[in-house]
Amino acid sequence: MSLGKFIREARRRRGLSQWELAQISGLGRSYISRLELDDYDYPSAKTFLALSKALRVTVNDLYEAAGYFDEISEHRTGQSRPQS
Repeated sequence: MSLGKFIREARRRRGLSQWELAQISGLGRSYISRLELDDYDYPSAKTFLALSKALRVTVNDLYEAAGYFDEISEHRTGQSRPQS
């Protein structure tokens, strides 16, 4: 699941419009829309924190949806490979 889809589903579960989520999180409504469309370049930690509080999900849930844990795992795996 993409970050955008995760945000949209979490927002809908809370019964919030994009406008309401923007008001609660302090983010712009158009930015919320772009996030839900997966049209963004690496949201900041501050953005993840604001969304986690507003959506009542963990920051780790958002990072996982964004694929950050997969990237970290691949990076660590890549580092532990023996050099040829």
